[in-house]
Amino acid sequence: MSLQNKPHPLKSILGAALFVSLLLLPLTLRGQLPSEFKDFDELSLESFTDMVVVTVSKRQERLSEAPAFVTVITSEMIEDYGFESVAEALQIVPGMYVTYDRNIHRLGVRGMALQGDWNNRILLLLNGHLLKDQWYGASILGAVAGSNINSIERIEVVRGPTSSLYGSCAFFATINIITKKPKTRGRLDFTGRYTHHTKDREAELLFSKVFSSGLQVFVSGSMKDMKGARLFFPEYSNFDLSLFVPDENGLNQYYLSADDFTGGLTSGTDFMKSGHLLGWLEWRGWTLQAMLASSKKGTPTGSFGSLFDDKNNYLKGDYNFVELKFQHQLTGNLDFMTRVHYDDYYLARQMAYNYYSLYPLLGYEAPYLPGPVLATSGFDDFWGGETKFDWEVTPWERLTVGAVYQSHHIGQREGELDSTLTYIEKERVAEGIRRIHLNFCDLYFQNEIKLGKNLNIVGAGNYSARDYSKSFFAPKMAVIFTDRKFGILKGILGQAFRAPSILELTLDNGISQIGNPELVQEKVNTAEIIYERFFRGGVRVSISGYEGIAENLISAREVHAGDPDHPGAPYLDIVNQYYNLDRIEFRGLEFGLEKQTRGGCSGFLNFGIQSVKDKKTKQKPPNSPRFLANFGLSAPLWKNKVRSSVLARYVGERDAYDGQVAKSYFTCDLWLHLNNMFPGLSIHAGVKNLLDTDIIDPIFEDYYPVVLLKHEGRRVVLNINYKLGI
Repeated sequence: MSLQNKPHPLKSILGAALFVSLLLLPLTLRGQLPSEFKDFDELSLESFTDMVVVTVSKRQERLSEAPAFVTVITSEMIEDYGFESVAEALQIVPGMYVTYDRNIHRLGVRGMALQGDWNNRILLLLNGHLLKDQWYGASILGAVAGSNINSIERIEVVRGPTSSLYGSCAFFATINIITKKPKTRGRLDFTGRYTHHTKDREAELLFSKVFSSGLQVFVSGSMKDMKGARLFFPEYSNFDLSLFVPDENGLNQYYLSADDFTGGLTSGTDFMKSGHLLGWLEWRGWTLQAMLASSKKGTPTGSFGSLFDDKNNYLKGDYNFVELKFQHQLTGNLDFMTRVHYDDYYLARQMAYNYYSLYPLLGYEAPYLPGPVLATSGFDDFWGGETKFDWEVTPWERLTVGAVYQSHHIGQREGELDSTLTYIEKERVAEGIRRIHLNFCDLYFQNEIKLGKNLNIVGAGNYSARDYSKSFFAPKMAVIFTDRKFGILKGILGQAFRAPSILELTLDNGISQIGNPELVQEKVNTAEIIYERFFRGGVRVSISGYEGIAENLISAREVHAGDPDHPGAPYLDIVNQYYNLDRIEFRGLEFGLEKQTRGGCSGFLNFGIQSVKDKKTKQKPPNSPRFLANFGLSAPLWKNKVRSSVLARYVGERDAYDGQVAKSYFTCDLWLHLNNMFPGLSIHAGVKNLLDTDIIDPIFEDYYPVVLLKHEGRRVVLNINYKLGI
């Protein structure tokens, strides 16, 4: 199998689309389908913040009625505050923060950002389509998650467990990225973005139109080419100050020779190349949606002991899917939805090594020669479907029931690449686990009962049966009290689970990694009380208090020679294996104030105070800030032509895994927007990190010797957008 490029799945995708189209064609029913969600234009200014959401209950409902704490990031906010990615936008959600290790963006939720987590405990959706594989279980908040930020209508963020409807991995949060709906008058948008500091060039294209036949068309594409800034890592600046003892020649594992010593500087290794194409067609209840996404991100930090300042260190990821969905109102009080899909996921990590660092471990003399380029790769080709009924049983009861089935074909490999850096020449993974087949089925329900005018009770649950782990039932209950003068009071009890990934269960390279088939599901129980009040003029006030406990959390530990769990020769004296190790308690308080109006002043203020403690050590886990706060304000300066906005963020101090401390920081962004200065042309200029604050993230042990990673200071961004009505 080619490690650089897995065989392109386009033929399989088109074949699957044709197959399911023919399969479902006889089921076509005539009738008027209600829209999936209301356009914001249909909402009055007074109710703008109490908008229609679709993620919490898998159907339309007002935000105030949803049995969860929901934050909505609108397209207006994305434009006003100059967000360049989904990950950047999520940082303004109360209780959320992002750690960037120059490889991927890792999302922390309510003080929980566990070591080695690749966003495994959040659920990511795109227009309701689940973006989650079963090999690694990662959620990549980059090009795969919709890199064309201008195509997004809103991002719905649900904090807390949602496994009662979504199954595994809906652990700490569920995020649904919803793209813009076409209008009768079509539009063609082009956006160009340039950042001088990182030599970052981006181009985005968006086309959408509703034709006279009722056919809705949406196409969004983007390309990104970032060379990366010249970076300095003090950990590699001086051998005498480094954490590694040099040999008699003054060398260590991170350099091949004295000529390669850079004094901690690296150029061209923080690169990124990505492409993204998303499109959908909607007609008479049928929706065909497809995505092709690919990214390649350089790793400049020398992670996993790889060579420093080497462009062969990178992470490559692809995610492609096609989905055919049909919705229909069977009767006046019964809605039906069914969907089938085919997904193709691929992830590969490539690292270049010095033989000097590897040979002593294997008992050989250490030559000073370029070492192997090692790679770990996995893919998950899967198909599946979902069927859901939403039934208004009586005026005071509403029942939702559904089933999800998926069949996964998973492959995993690890080994040394050949001289072309394309194919694995020396395979380490045993043949018996290179191909794995996994099935799972989820059955879910949610029942909402109105007890009088002001009181709703919601009960929900999900029964999940899957290969490689025991079945699990995740319940949820909510009580919602609504009073026009008092506001909305919600009490929620929820449980979620995460099934172990195939990598955690099985990956064995015969040298330093061994799988653990004894792993069981992670579990989290949460109790939350939410108060919300909506005021005229588009103002929302929200307060949430929560506490919970997460158990059986999976993390890797070192197994030393002599330990009964050590597999023995030919493994190294120290091997890594995943275990159900951690049990963590968390509690906190979140406050939000927001005002959203079209054309006028808009803004928000929110903060979160959280306390997280490991039950075994009684200590706060790494990368867990005590306090988070965000402030944003956007206001017109001249008519609707010129706007200005400011965004401020505070992140409290966080401990690293080795006891070092990443100090708290306060950062501020300033933007000026020139809208339609010429017909269709808008210019957005911004200064990010205006105060040139030191932004430092504590990162994971995999990146040793880098523990505290400092990011760029002040930088200037220029966005140019042109809209053409067609």
